[in-house]
Amino acid sequence: MHKNTAILFLLLCVPFATLLGQEAEVVHTLSVHAGGGFTRNVSDFDVVPEGLDRSGMFGTVRLMWKPEHLLSFGLEAGYQRIYAVNITNAPSPVGPISGNSVLNAIPVLLIFSMPVIDHFEAYVGGGFGFLNSTVEFLGDKTVSSAYTPALMAAGSYFIPLSDDLRLGGELRYTYFDRFVDQNLGLQVLLSYRLTSW
Repeated sequence: MHKNTAILFLLLCVPFATLLGQEAEVVHTLSVHAGGGFTRNVSDFDVVPEGLDRSGMFGTVRLMWKPEHLLSFGLEAGYQRIYAVNITNAPSPVGPISGNSVLNAIPVLLIFSMPVIDHFEAYVGGGFGFLNSTVEFLGDKTVSSAYTPALMAAGSYFIPLSDDLRLGGELRYTYFDRFVDQNLGLQVLLSYRLTSW
């Protein structure tokens, strides 16, 4: 009787041991996203300078780690035009003058993401940006730089091209605190899974 009970107990334990072994399996992925696109400054200026160009190009690279749960996180760096001002033949006491001013940013952000629905992911992030201002007037060129807190929020839609490669589009909002600049951007992204374990 004891022998039969022991065999029955062992037979009942085998399926549970198999299930526990499957649950212990944890999948992590490390992927890189790279892309570029078009950005538009949507800030409210107290005085809108003549020759203001709100449009420009931007690009991003991010490295994302996805553990077994839904929340992923990583680092992002990029390059972004904030705005430019182009002046041509403006009247002055010394005659017509021309020049330009350009403000660019290199944001470095800690990013968090979560899938919302199939193929769609939401992102939020924060960090800082290197601001680079270049002014050229009357043959003189002045370059200055500064730091600023930076925030971003984005939504990306990806289409799988293979097991490791995805193609996507992203709409994003970026905020640079120093001059209260806000940019909306639209970019094309490639996502490649480097490894999983």
